[in-house]
Amino acid sequence: MKLRLVLACALGIFLGSCESGPDYNALYRLEKQYWDVNDYQNAIYKIHSTVPGTKKPCYAVPELAPVFTKLVDKTNVSVIVEDEVLGVKHRYEYASDMFDHTRNMLDEYSVLDREDKYEYPMELVDVLVFHLYTQLHYFDLGNQNILKEADDPNEASVKNVIANNEQTLVNNFTLTLDYVNHEDAFTSDALDAYVAVLDEYFPPLIANYPNVNYNEMKEKATDMNNKAKSEKLKAALTNIIAKIDANAAAIQAAKMAVDSTTTVQ
Repeated sequence: MKLRLVLACALGIFLGSCESGPDYNALYRLEKQYWDVNDYQNAIYKIHSTVPGTKKPCYAVPELAPVFTKLVDKTNVSVIVEDEVLGVKHRYEYASDMFDHTRNMLDEYSVLDREDKYEYPMELVDVLVFHLYTQLHYFDLGNQNILKEADDPNEASVKNVIANNEQTLVNNFTLTLDYVNHEDAFTSDALDAYVAVLDEYFPPLIANYPNVNYNEMKEKATDMNNKAKSEKLKAALTNIIAKIDANAAAIQAAKMAVDSTTTVQ
């Protein structure tokens, strides 16, 4: 009788532990205030290893929602890259590693189901926001580091590297417009969130990097505008085109003013 009682208790403990499920706090290190590069590597590996037929961390699964929220928490990046007490090189290297992680995150959450709908539409948009935010810091700090380490920051070759990096940043943002091709794959709410991303991130990019060539972005935005169905999406793309045109006009006006002054002298 005693043996049976012990076995019964042991079985009860085992079943209880199975019913409680995995300890996501421990698996994903949720107890940490901020995730670092290694924590992201751990999380992305576990997400990539998700058993087919089960959900990755997402908003729809209550026990996994905190994992996804932590995954796209921008303070995990800002706590390092915006801390000016830290060195530029250190912050740049951190941003570089995080930028690589964000690209892997996009791959994980860009999955289409059998109906060509995004399995994680809102999560994809939030990952995209995290990706663009991190990318801006990555390129900015990279260029700061180049200028800091250059013998002569005004040397033509240094300026060319800076200009090429800025062009790459703009080209990368242009790739973000490819999601318009999958407009029907988003839910209505996720599409609205994607439109908000275009409104929030593209105008400041154009304003902060006015001397970059935006011809490719304008052509892409124009093509996508002709293809888009949503009026909100069309409006966002039209706004991007207008910002590019206004920027080009301002540069041309400034050039003409300089030429006029030079001619008068």
